[in-house]
Amino acid sequence: MDLITLLRICKLYRGLGDSVADQLHAVADERDFSDLNPNALKLMKTEFLSDVHRLSTDELLREEIDEVIEQIDEYLGDKT
Repeated sequence: MDLITLLRICKLYRGLGDSVADQLHAVADERDFSDLNPNALKLMKTEFLSDVHRLSTDELLREEIDEVIEQIDEYLGDKT
């Protein structure tokens, strides 16, 4: 990953807002999705993870993002 990509990802993170960023931290800490706000999960997916996936050229990172997005989709599917 080059510096410009890293900076773009940092900018995306800063734009999330505190409540969505807190939920992202919980995902990073591997907390159960049932402890998280479904609306924040949707925003995390659409406003951060999808964009990081698009920006990244690191295949492992993209695979991990795909897995988390799939887990979010599965969890949210159970909620609708």
